[in-house]
Amino acid sequence: AGDSYCDAPNVDRLSQLGSATVSRVGEAALPVPTEISVNDLKNPQSAESYEGVLVTIRGPFQIARCEDPAQNCCVDEGYDRYGNLCVGLDSPTCGREPGPTSLEVTNEFYSIPEETTCIQEITGVVVWFFSYRLSPRGPADVVPCS
Repeated sequence: AGDSYCDAPNVDRLSQLGSATVSRVGEAALPVPTEISVNDLKNPQSAESYEGVLVTIRGPFQIARCEDPAQNCCVDEGYDRYGNLCVGLDSPTCGREPGPTSLEVTNEFYSIPEETTCIQEITGVVVWFFSYRLSPRGPADVVPCS
């Protein structure tokens, strides 16, 4: 005991809010999402400038319903064991290296329903955790194909 990573006294941890209070201080409208492309998130130099930004990416996107555990896929409603869903403009490929027109969508704030097979456009916050991903905030952020 005492010599594992978790027991180390000086290990930096992720910041967390505790007992936070939210106060409305104005009447300003919510920010309008910035429209970007899949390529903007695939390129680390451009993607970094969108980290933490609300963006919209237009499709249509097909959803990869992965069944291969070796690809870390399909644990919960098509999401992989890390909470990522792979969508793509062509035939989406998921796993360690998503295809060139594929995009990882997280379920941090909202899980896209399993019956969804096509997404016309998706809005969310760009997050980074070993790669850039999109986190939709709720059902209004995911526009299904008609």
